Amino acid sequence: MTPKQAEKLNDSEFKRYFGIKRTTYQHMLTILQEAYNEQHKKGGRKAKISPESKLVITLNYYREYRSQFHIAQDFGITESAVCKAIKWVEGILINHKDFALPGKKALWQDNNLETVLIDATEIPIERPKKAKATVLRQKETSYLKSTNCC
Repeated sequence: MTPKQAEKLNDSEFKRYFGIKRTTYQHMLTILQEAYNEQHKKGGRKAKISPESKLVITLNYYREYRSQFHIAQDFGITESAVCKAIKWVEGILINHKDFALPGKKALWQDNNLETVLIDATEIPIERPKKAKATVLRQKETSYLKSTNCC
């Protein structure tokens, strides 16, 4: 789906397709636009893929678990361009304070840990022993011997 097609979706369809709300999408897009403008403020070649398309590519990749090859075919670009777009979007959003996850120290500060114990001792599998199998075979053979069919 192209960014133009995404704009035509209503909010519930947008959420179903991308997995995020439209406001989150707009916030991500402004962050990516700012990063793109910062990278190109001195000039340089324009990117073949807009930041909005890169965001759509990344959301498609994570939401639908599609291969980069299939996404590349939909957007008419190479597989390596899809990979670079995903890495670029990931890097920008991870480094931004709104989408950064807390570090290990912040996670360990809340010491309200609950301990759950699970009894995972080994229990032998209940199955017929070998002796029972031979008894069944003996009964079958004796039945076959006792019948005189011809």
